[in-house]
Amino acid sequence: MKYLTILPTLLAALALTAAEITITPERPEALYRCGETAGYTLTVTAKDGRPLRAGKLHAIFTRDSRTPVARRSFDLAKKEPPYVAQAALNEPGFLRMAVMLEEPGEKPQYKIAAAGYEPEKLRPGMPEPEDFMQFWRDGQRKLRETPADIRLTPIPEFTKPDREVYRLSVGTLDGQRVYGFLTIPKKGKAKYPALVNVPGAGPGIFADVMLADQGFVVLNMNVLPYPVPRLAGESRAKYDEYLKAGGHYKFRGVPDRDRYHFRNIYLGIDRAIDYLAERPEVDARNIGIFGSSQGGGSAIILAALNAHIKAAVANVPALCDHGAPAKGRAPGWPLFADEFKNDPAALEMARYFDAANFAAHLKCPVRVIVGFIDPVCSPSSVYAMYNRIPTDKKIVNEPLMGHATRMSYTRAKAWLFDQLTPPQVPGWPESVELAVGDLGLRLESRSFWTLYRIDYKGDRLGVDQWGSHYGNVFSFREYGFVGSGHRENENERILSLALEVDGKPVERPAPSIRASAVKLVKRSMVRGLEVTDTLEIADNRITETVHVTCRSPERLGYAFFCMYPWATSFTLYRALDEGTGGSFTDSGEFLLNSPARAVALFNPKFNKGVLSIVEKEWRTGPRREQYRDTPGRYRKHYSQLLTGKRFEQGQQCEFKMTVIPYECTPENWVAAAEKLAGKREKK
Repeated sequence: MKYLTILPTLLAALALTAAEITITPERPEALYRCGETAGYTLTVTAKDGRPLRAGKLHAIFTRDSRTPVARRSFDLAKKEPPYVAQAALNEPGFLRMAVMLEEPGEKPQYKIAAAGYEPEKLRPGMPEPEDFMQFWRDGQRKLRETPADIRLTPIPEFTKPDREVYRLSVGTLDGQRVYGFLTIPKKGKAKYPALVNVPGAGPGIFADVMLADQGFVVLNMNVLPYPVPRLAGESRAKYDEYLKAGGHYKFRGVPDRDRYHFRNIYLGIDRAIDYLAERPEVDARNIGIFGSSQGGGSAIILAALNAHIKAAVANVPALCDHGAPAKGRAPGWPLFADEFKNDPAALEMARYFDAANFAAHLKCPVRVIVGFIDPVCSPSSVYAMYNRIPTDKKIVNEPLMGHATRMSYTRAKAWLFDQLTPPQVPGWPESVELAVGDLGLRLESRSFWTLYRIDYKGDRLGVDQWGSHYGNVFSFREYGFVGSGHRENENERILSLALEVDGKPVERPAPSIRASAVKLVKRSMVRGLEVTDTLEIADNRITETVHVTCRSPERLGYAFFCMYPWATSFTLYRALDEGTGGSFTDSGEFLLNSPARAVALFNPKFNKGVLSIVEKEWRTGPRREQYRDTPGRYRKHYSQLLTGKRFEQGQQCEFKMTVIPYECTPENWVAAAEKLAGKREKK
């Protein structure tokens, strides 16, 4: 058996990287009760991989980036690592720690961490105006007293036999218009569920044809008072010209609430949603809205204004808690209180455009994602809004996320899609907990079925990080990912789902099952591909076989994922037989291309490993396997076998993979994996 170590050229490249700060929180969930001490272990790695012993390290604690709390400094030449920084809050809010490294001869480096202190108790910094909803209802009434002015213009280059794409504009108050896009699927159904999306701040977005290809009528609405060009360069140039002529739209019209930019924009989009609900292709009972940043705040606002919205998703929502500075906290974008801190009229106007006030008037279920280190839409502003929602709600905390999107947003959108489409497997529970030998597993339902979580001998190997509404995956958040999944951005249509427990078929599974062997067979359609996914679990092994038959010609990507280790505590990997192996560093500077039939991962935190073996694969050309690492986020080792390939009618292919968690030590984890791989080959 041949093993390769890290390439010398790779090590040379690593030697050129700068020193790196690592922050290890004592509580990964980053949640505390008021008065408790939050602790962080800080380490600094020099260019040679050893602890840096020159320079100074500073940890600066604030309440929500505003009120100073504490400061800790360490002289790296005098004090041995590691360095422990601690602080606490005595009132609800977010404790933010900014770490600065001053290294001789180098530019200062920074890293951020944050912890929430009873954020469920946060409330907006300014009260809701008594006439808040009356102001908005008056605007809606005034607009509806005028004849609807809807203009549709087809976009031929994006229209296909199975979809139509239009530019749309809607007349709003004061002779203004709002602009967007309407995409309508043509797949033979009488009516379709619909989705509404407003983008984040910037030059706007074009039509989302991919969601329409999934079977949704899609209304994409921009907040700019002109039609957004299709090409990114043209839309950016138009946007820059618009801003240059009159300043950023986020403050246009201040302090007059009737002339403020977003007033007529939201009234116009509200009317566009009414028009959407009236379209003959739309199932008006199933309209959802989602968005991120400006789009997230807009999702909350429009869901409160328009009764057609059935469910909403808001990722790092903006426009929240404009009065936060009055409570010593940071407001969300667009930071009204910072821009107009000496203008009472502007702050008074801001109350009518605060998503925290709209939240109290929601009547549909909502899912929210918040980043604890978000510098644009502060976590306290998001929680101040979220805590006012009176309906079914859930918030997903992302302690290490700034102003960004992660798989939590993908999963939230999958939840939204599920609210708008009926369950595909009637009679099945929404999830099934399986105890199979030393493995604990969770199967997730609704518009898809996938293996969502794996435990091994009592250790939670993580929750799903990649899973979405369209994939089949195995995921280990803490030390690895193995599994398979198609990468098409659309729901699969389930044809049948069959479960066997200890060799006996189960038509209506209980929510909790204990067995020695389980087999799940799912048949589904992904566009023109019929996919049969067979999951077999026994003897502490998980085997997945994916058989694909092309029913109509398609060109698309189909990926068979081999390994997806997350960087938090996973440290070592080894490609057996061929390929390479080595250790992962916090800098994450790897870029290797090598084949790997079997990959073993090791996590010293649990003294456990996991082995993934590709047992059968189909390919049309040279094997394309890649190990890729993105600093600070994730690491992949996967096989993209059919990406970009054209499937002809009748063409078939099959993949098979086995996953084996095992107990081991730092000394024998490779040998144990080799033994397991050898045993598997002999079967």
